[in-house]
Amino acid sequence: MIDSKTGESTTVEQALPKPWLSAESKSEIRLDYGIKNDLARVLRLSARMDLIQVKSLHAGVNASVDSDGTFFAGGGIGYKF
Repeated sequence: MIDSKTGESTTVEQALPKPWLSAESKSEIRLDYGIKNDLARVLRLSARMDLIQVKSLHAGVNASVDSDGTFFAGGGIGYKF
């Protein structure tokens, strides 16, 4: 809200409850650099897409490929706070 006389503004925030169940379509693409179990250095390209949200839990699919040729593809559940 803006006071038309003083120009002062006020922001009102309301915390909405997280939904019990909802569909979502949030995606992320990452490029990471690190080491693996054998201390070999690798570059990793990964992508994930969240598909379903239940309160603070988000479920989706993800895949990654490393510069050494190994890869991963699967699904998972994460907690976002």
